[in-house]
Amino acid sequence: METFNSPESFVMQGKHKIAPPTLTLDDAKKPMLSTDAIYAVEVNGWNRVAVFRRWHGVHALFYSPKDDCTMAVYYTDLPKRVKEIG
Repeated sequence: METFNSPESFVMQGKHKIAPPTLTLDDAKKPMLSTDAIYAVEVNGWNRVAVFRRWHGVHALFYSPKDDCTMAVYYTDLPKRVKEIG
């Protein structure tokens, strides 16, 4: 089970179970991300087309249907790891 207790971005494969986040972020500090947009996301050498799912503590969760993986992007990594493409 992933506990989200570290301030870094990472990739989760398949059906990972996630625990409640141990790090939290005020809603006012969360960048606006649309569930209707398509994003290019780069995490740990993976470059994938993904959709934003939701916030989980300080991580934005993006889902890539191609690989059935979820990419958890730490909020300070968003500008360098995530680009909206459509």
